[in-house]
Amino acid sequence: MEAKERVLVIVKDGQTATADWATIDVMANTMLMGDNVFVSRSKSVANGPRLRIDLTMGMHRFEIESGPASPQPPAPQIRP
Repeated sequence: MEAKERVLVIVKDGQTATADWATIDVMANTMLMGDNVFVSRSKSVANGPRLRIDLTMGMHRFEIESGPASPQPPAPQIRP
């Protein structure tokens, strides 16, 4: 399922999430919200580019789009 334009999700504990769009994966029971995402609860507000919500567990986390991988420094070598 897809929702476009301003999307509003209201949780029964008073927490809300808004975004420009959202997609729901019914099989995985997850929702991905994107662009101008704001989550508020009472006076606390957090925002980010994308928000993934696990609808089964009630957990959510902000995500960032992955860009090109940056080179990692070599791992330190331990010698006896």
